[in-house]
Amino acid sequence: YGDNANQANENWLVSPQIDLSERSQVRLSIREAINFMNEHTSYDDLQILVSSNYPGGDPGQEGDWEVITGFNRPPGNNWTFVDSGSVDISAFDGQSIHIAFRYLSTTSGAPAWQISKIILTESSQ
Repeated sequence: YGDNANQANENWLVSPQIDLSERSQVRLSIREAINFMNEHTSYDDLQILVSSNYPGGDPGQEGDWEVITGFNRPPGNNWTFVDSGSVDISAFDGQSIHIAFRYLSTTSGAPAWQISKIILTESSQ
């Protein structure tokens, strides 16, 4: 959003490399707020992704990214932060990963997205 209008845009926020080499049953949770969603936007515009082969550079062009789903997401119409619940990312156990947040907007919709917490834990099952 800029100049009092929605703008077409793609942004990535990519974490530093995270070493899971000695970790197992890893789970990911976040705390987020989403506002200004409309009929032209969806949670597909606000993706959480993981890569085990991102070499740096443009994440839209570099690395293989897996979209992580199953989070409890905010309703998209206020600034209330919501805890996502933990999602299994154990497919990446023993690897080094990057976590990314990919934001898309169009001239028809530009939601606002805030992330206040990212937590990785090991599940004891």
